[in-house]
Amino acid sequence: MRDVKQSRFIRFLKKAEAAFSRMMHPKGYVCIGCGKELKEEYREKSICPECEAELRYRTGKLCEVCGKHIENGVLCSACTERPPLFDKAYAVFEYETLARKLVVSYKDGEKPWLAEYMAKYLADYAAAMEISADVLCHVPSSDANVRKRGFDHAAKLAKTFAALTGITHVSVLKRIKQRKDQTKLGAEARFAEVADAFALTSGEAGKLVEGKRCLLLDDVLTTGATASACAKLLKDAGAVSVTVLTFTR
Repeated sequence: MRDVKQSRFIRFLKKAEAAFSRMMHPKGYVCIGCGKELKEEYREKSICPECEAELRYRTGKLCEVCGKHIENGVLCSACTERPPLFDKAYAVFEYETLARKLVVSYKDGEKPWLAEYMAKYLADYAAAMEISADVLCHVPSSDANVRKRGFDHAAKLAKTFAALTGITHVSVLKRIKQRKDQTKLGAEARFAEVADAFALTSGEAGKLVEGKRCLLLDDVLTTGATASACAKLLKDAGAVSVTVLTFTR
C-alpha cells in the first residue's frame, strides 16, 4: 500500500512540475529543444535554428515500401520476407536526439500542445513528397495509455494534421487488445502481438474508408507491425490503398 501511495505521489509531483513549467514557459515562447526564449520569427514551430538543425531528416537509400535504410536493391530484407500490408511508409525524422525528445515529451511529458508543431512538420513533409489521400486515419492508443496521458496522442496529432492539410480525419480504428511493452520483443513477436489487437470502431466505420485512399498517421514507425495490422483492417473494409506517415522512424 505504501508503494502505491508513493507511486501516486511521484506522479503528482511530475504533473505539478509540468504544470509549473507550462506556466513559466508558454508554448511558442521558448525553444522546445534548449529552452531559451525565441524571437518572433521562430515561434511558429517553437524551436530555435540551432536546435532545428539537430533534427535529422530521413534521407539516403531507403526501402521503397517501409522506408528503412538499405544499402542495395529496392526492398529491405524484412519487406522481402514479409511484405507489409500497407502500400508505402514515410517517416520525416530519424528517431534520435531532438526528434526523439519531441516524441517522448509529447506523449509522456505533459506537453500535448507539441502536436501543433509536430503536425506542421508532417504537413510540410507531406506537401513536399506530394503525399495525397482521400481520408486520414490514426493508430489508436490503448485505453490504459489514454487514461495515463489524458489524451490519445495519435488522434490529437491526426486532427491537427487534418486541419492543416484539409484531409478528412475519420476515427475508424480502435484497440481491443492492450499493448505489452514491445521494446524487448523481436520483429516476429511484435507482429504476433498486434495481429488481433485492433478492430473497426463499428460496423458502419468501413463505409468511411471503402473505395478510399487512406493515410495512416502515427508518431513512430519501428518494425511496421502495428501499421501493417491497421492497414489490413482498412483494406478488408474496402480501402484501395494505405500509406503510412510517421513523425520518426
